[in-house]
Amino acid sequence: MKYKAIMLLATAMLLATSCKPQPVATTSAAPAPQPANSGSASELPQAVDALRKLAEGWSPEGVNRTYFYFNQWLASYEPAKAAWQPDKLLEHLPLSLKNTPGLDRLDRNRFEKDDALTLWAALQMPPEMKPDDAKKFREAMVSLIPAMQVGPWLSDMAYFQQTLWLHDIAERVAKQSPPAKLKPWLKEFETGVGLPEAEQLQAAERLFDWTIRNVQLDPLPPMPKAPAATVDPTTKDRLDPVSPAQLGEVGPGYAQLPVQVLLYGHADAHERARIFIQLCRQAGIDAVMLAVNDEASPIPRPWTAAVLVGGQLYLFDTALALPLPGPEGQGIATLDQVAANPELLKQLDVEGQPPYPVGPQDLRAVIALIDAEPAALSRRMQHLQAGLPRESRLVLSVRPSELEAKIKNGKHNKAVSTVSLWRAPLEAIVYQVGRLATFPTNKAKAAEFDLVQNIFSPGQPLHLARNLHLQGRLTDGEREPGARTLYLMCRKPDRDIQAMRTNPFFRAAVGLQDNPNAKASERDAMLEYWTRKLQTEKQHATYWLGLSYYEEGNLNTTLTFLGQRTISAATQSPWESGARYNLARCYEDLGQLELARQWLESDKDSPQRTGNLLRAKWLAGR
Repeated sequence: MKYKAIMLLATAMLLATSCKPQPVATTSAAPAPQPANSGSASELPQAVDALRKLAEGWSPEGVNRTYFYFNQWLASYEPAKAAWQPDKLLEHLPLSLKNTPGLDRLDRNRFEKDDALTLWAALQMPPEMKPDDAKKFREAMVSLIPAMQVGPWLSDMAYFQQTLWLHDIAERVAKQSPPAKLKPWLKEFETGVGLPEAEQLQAAERLFDWTIRNVQLDPLPPMPKAPAATVDPTTKDRLDPVSPAQLGEVGPGYAQLPVQVLLYGHADAHERARIFIQLCRQAGIDAVMLAVNDEASPIPRPWTAAVLVGGQLYLFDTALALPLPGPEGQGIATLDQVAANPELLKQLDVEGQPPYPVGPQDLRAVIALIDAEPAALSRRMQHLQAGLPRESRLVLSVRPSELEAKIKNGKHNKAVSTVSLWRAPLEAIVYQVGRLATFPTNKAKAAEFDLVQNIFSPGQPLHLARNLHLQGRLTDGEREPGARTLYLMCRKPDRDIQAMRTNPFFRAAVGLQDNPNAKASERDAMLEYWTRKLQTEKQHATYWLGLSYYEEGNLNTTLTFLGQRTISAATQSPWESGARYNLARCYEDLGQLELARQWLESDKDSPQRTGNLLRAKWLAGR
């Protein structure tokens, strides 16, 4: 029966969650002419153009058009016909992550089509279906909604969006001037090491600063128990170990994908490090996450991000929100310096706070972890990156073995004992699927997921505003609004938000009709949902408006949005800690160091408290 086939398809979809594209992509750079061996002269520009248009309005037709052009180009790209092998470091992946979605198609020479759209087209209710069967069908459709919301994040389209956002940020931020305190040290560095290396370190510091200011720090979840093998209860056979992420257990560094971190604007310290590492990648700077061995776990404990410049690893701590200072507090410390003189880490201790979590014993064998998600390791992304014009500088692929050789073959970095793939990029993908299984028993978690997906759904003003903000398109163009105009659309007056809850005539005016047959509890839940949605959208838009003015150097307006309209707002904002830090940075830029220090010291309980107190201490010494 057609119904049975549909139900089987729905069940398979729910379990596998292999649905795909939705998050949209765009870049402001125009495609350049292609070299002779790079496929059709027209299809790659058409593909990039189709990708760009998706940002203004996602549609099945737009998705299909984009994939069609990319695949047409790839089919005519001569180097893509050569033999290909996956990176050798993949051979050392733990068994629990070998089946991460995407690793099964690394050698596929096609960009992935939208299985979710195909499924949605197939799941149309047959007209002959009996009422009981129709009810079951509707229930199956509802059960698929979370899977269909998750699937797009795992697609090639989402990876394109992520890379293009990172590229646009790196293009404008890496060229910015360094802070005054760092300039003399960079000048000495340029004299002693070289101009290109000094420029790379300057760019890395600017990208780190952007990451800290734009990605509010969340608490770091504790490390779940290590994957353990299970036993089939029927056959008693020993099964492959299962990653905690696959079971929906959240852990450090993998609650979100980088594209989600960019869109939502908050992350734990390890997710923050992923954004910094990938921004460096777009600027042509190699970067890794350093880890140390942990007696309590067989899995290395990630410690700090590091950029590879002039053969040395320079350290940037995304938990403290500070580069690690070198000798006498000057410049940026290298791993060699810290390994040779662990006393340097005592500069990071703050009275009344826990000591810095890495000590001399940890530095005897440091592990360098490479951030590489399946798409970045794939054959298709390697070919597309090679086919793009050099001036685009869009980095789509990663070659871990080459980076391993750079780290190991240098005369420095003797403290690095091992180079391997970082688990977090793969666990982040597995977790997107694994957490679905927790929703039936955790209604609060499911409701929060639904709210976030609703607020940031493609085509909504907040999603469009974030897209333009990350591109740097803040003000209105001749024919289209900029990010600020769209943010302002999301800032509904408080009286309208209250009227959503109390006034049925207002609800009818905005298209939200009351259901006379609904129970009082259902009606109250619906009103609570919509009121919270409008309030949350307003809080997000207000905070990001402040950051948009900071980006342009309009510090007085920044102070208004972050101070009066975020921290002093009638309803407590989820952005208080980020606003507090950025207010301090505003006053620092204005030369009002005492006010900056006071704002940093007013942080009583945020995850960045220790780093803020350190910055306040250093400001007091200036």
